[in-house]
Amino acid sequence: MHGSAMMHIGTLLVIFLHYDLMCSLKDDVKRITAKEGNTVTLQPEVHALEIDAQILWSFNQNSKDPKIVNSQVFKGEINTEYSGRLKDRLLLDRNTGSLTIRNITTRESGIYRLHIISERISYWHFNCTVYAPVSAPNISRGHSHSNTKTAKSRTWSGAETQSSSNTSCQVLCSAKNDRQVSLSWFRANQLISQTSSPDVNTTLSLRLDIDEKDNTVYSCVSANPVSNDTTYLNITVMCMNQKDPSMSKRQYPIFLLPLGLSATIAIVAVGMCVKKKREYNISRSTGGHPSD
Repeated sequence: MHGSAMMHIGTLLVIFLHYDLMCSLKDDVKRITAKEGNTVTLQPEVHALEIDAQILWSFNQNSKDPKIVNSQVFKGEINTEYSGRLKDRLLLDRNTGSLTIRNITTRESGIYRLHIISERISYWHFNCTVYAPVSAPNISRGHSHSNTKTAKSRTWSGAETQSSSNTSCQVLCSAKNDRQVSLSWFRANQLISQTSSPDVNTTLSLRLDIDEKDNTVYSCVSANPVSNDTTYLNITVMCMNQKDPSMSKRQYPIFLLPLGLSATIAIVAVGMCVKKKREYNISRSTGGHPSD
């Protein structure tokens, strides 16, 4: 390029940066959310641009080199320059000024600024927030415990009886935390509990206590503004096979009682047989009769 042309481009860039700083607090910001790995198009409200318009896109004004696209017409030829780490994933539409970003990542969250310079300067700001897909919730078993509910009733003879109990099953749902992730339990389609945390280094977890005979559909859902994932609770697998260790310990002596009693009876019977046989042998050797 000639020196005068380079000076002209430099002047336009200075105007662009100065104008951006002057107007950054006054313009309307268009908010966009995207899922990591998708393609995003930043679309200004422009139907058609002038052929010789200069288009400037920048990303995160506080960075050392915010300019990512500079497109202009010089001597009848269109020259579009992509720069920065995004340059291999950018595509500019000179007819509308829109910018397409392929395979966007969470690192590309931030403010994108567009300036279109022709007879006048037009500008747009886009606040793009990129979220990673949520992880699938994991449901693990907890402990079963009996909840006894006493109910009084009378038999036909007038005797009063008290009985009734049910077993509660405890399960735990957990999921990896990230920006604006929530974890929820649903009973059928009704939300029954939810949790979230601003600390993305933690694991979200949510407990649920249910009756092991409940046949309602329960589901645990992890979600953020652009994605969600659901894991359904299998009550048969998680609850029916659970055993309360404390209950087993309490029942252990009861289970041993019949076994111990049977062993005692067997030992006594064997002892009596041995005694009878010994007496019989003695009586035969002496020619007498065994005593009763």
